Amino acid sequence: MESNHEECYYEWNDFCDNIIYKNRYFQRHPILDKILKFAEDHTGLISDTVFYRARKYDESYCNKGKTMYEYALEYLSENDNEKNKPLNNTKKSECKKKFRGFPKGENLAPPKNILTIGGRANAEFISYLYLADSIKTAISEIKESIKTKVSVAEIICNGTKKIADFTYNVIPLGNDDCKRDVFWYYIMTGFSSVDNHDTRDYIPIQCISEFLKINGYDGIKYNSAYNDIGRNYVFFNQKDFVDISSEIYEIDSIDVRYKKIIDL
Repeated sequence: MESNHEECYYEWNDFCDNIIYKNRYFQRHPILDKILKFAEDHTGLISDTVFYRARKYDESYCNKGKTMYEYALEYLSENDNEKNKPLNNTKKSECKKKFRGFPKGENLAPPKNILTIGGRANAEFISYLYLADSIKTAISEIKESIKTKVSVAEIICNGTKKIADFTYNVIPLGNDDCKRDVFWYYIMTGFSSVDNHDTRDYIPIQCISEFLKINGYDGIKYNSAYNDIGRNYVFFNQKDFVDISSEIYEIDSIDVRYKKIIDL
């Protein structure tokens, strides 16, 4: 008799096999009904929330030919001027923000006329907006090396968005009584798994994202694969999202933690 773990494993892999090799479109696999039920039980609404998006910094593009020294002088001068300006009863949240990295309007998802490659949740040529809950998570997700300069944009959602929460905590896989949890563990780790450059791994997640989109969801929340306490978001439409600032950061360390495991 199969354990719950084996049953969940085979069901998930049957879905993946179908969507990758047999029926890519108009998928009718029974697993989708379970996913929709899970999403309905884990639905969240977000509004007026600040997110972050990081991209490798391009000095010549961002500063229009200025050197880093010229840029630094301008930054200090503007900061001094800002300190001397009266607030005139302006709310703190409404104070003018600066774009030190990529300029305003160029920190969201690529426009439709730009070639969009397939990603974790989006199919090729379909543009989704990927955001993070913190600067650290955003920088971690772009997988750059030490000393790399990155532009991190602060992006606010001015509307209300309905999201499916696919975050998870570690599940005790030795417990066969948690069939439902194990099943969702397979699905949710699919959203958070590290990119291994095999685009086939993204196809089931792209299908699930599209399925949730046509069922009224605006996005999905999932765990970061590079920051154990970080959370990522993918939004199917960037309407109501506005970039309000961007800053330049340099990666000065990468923390790697590890543990020895028993050979199987």
